[in-house]
Amino acid sequence: MKQKTFQIYDGQEVVPIIMDDGYASTNIGKRNYQQVARAVQDLRQDIAMVTGAIDYKEVQLCFNDSPEQQEHRLNQGNKNQIPNLSFSLEKQNKNVMIIGSFTESRFIQTLYQEQKLPEFDAKKNDSEGFVIKTVAFLTPEIPCALVIAGSDPRGTIYGIYHLSKLIGVSPWYWYSDVPVPIKEKINVDTQTIVQKAPSIKYRGIFINDEERTIDWVKEKFSNEQGVPNVYFYRHVFELLL
Repeated sequence: MKQKTFQIYDGQEVVPIIMDDGYASTNIGKRNYQQVARAVQDLRQDIAMVTGAIDYKEVQLCFNDSPEQQEHRLNQGNKNQIPNLSFSLEKQNKNVMIIGSFTESRFIQTLYQEQKLPEFDAKKNDSEGFVIKTVAFLTPEIPCALVIAGSDPRGTIYGIYHLSKLIGVSPWYWYSDVPVPIKEKINVDTQTIVQKAPSIKYRGIFINDEERTIDWVKEKFSNEQGVPNVYFYRHVFELLL
């Protein structure tokens, strides 16, 4: 009988995230890999905020926040409450999360070839689509896997941030200081989610009253040019995606 929920955090330990070794920081070359890897780091932080391993209020106070600072927070928190990031299925003997793009991930392509991702029969040629589903008996050692599979890198990124939303992290947690719920356990519904290609190709937002925004940016994101910098846009694109 299929379980109704997949447990990301059982109150003691968070399941690990598995990706292809192409996403490893030492191997990253292609821009597509970089962007997916960045989104996975955001997911790791989101899960850590929900488990309480990272204080979300401290993250809300970070303006000039770099990937190095984020990595430092992840390294300093309780390891059992932060998903470990691995690039191999070997030596895994528990449930896992698998993340990757159909166009680039051998893990995702193997699952499709083994007919464990039949949703891609109609999805694999779509742009920016994704599938989130559980796959039982992934290997004799791994009882179940929660899979986030994008039709392309951007679709994978959308799927990653959708999972953040499912565990309770609002896209507005930083810009509007929306509280992040601290949970004793993290469960997600095992019902398969299939997101088709968006009807509008590109997403965008309009920041109203840009003059006030510019003054705020100069104060909070200080730099020699006095204009929005990479740290400002890092927050903007996390919200947008």
